[in-house]
Amino acid sequence: MTYVFGSFFLLGVIFYYYYEILLSSKILNIKKEISFYISFAALLYFLTTTPIFIYFKYFNDKSPEFVELSSLIMIAMNIFMYSSYSIAFLWLANKKKPSPKNIDNAF
Repeated sequence: MTYVFGSFFLLGVIFYYYYEILLSSKILNIKKEISFYISFAALLYFLTTTPIFIYFKYFNDKSPEFVELSSLIMIAMNIFMYSSYSIAFLWLANKKKPSPKNIDNAF
């Protein structure tokens, strides 16, 4: 039950984040926001894995097809989420321009 309530809470927070983006001018530069890519991957992950955890009590010998399908979905979604996190971090790390630091203005 903790996973289900946590995923519903996280989905609500992600939808609220998307709503705030739609109301602001950040939507114009959405390609440069790493939080958008992270939230999109997490949204897809939790939308697909939460039903599996809801029907977790059916993981038994009576339904081997469900066990096989759910394990394939979990593996695929883990690979998708963590690879999209890695790609987003690597891609946006190269896009950031280093700002010149002026030590004279530091004090």
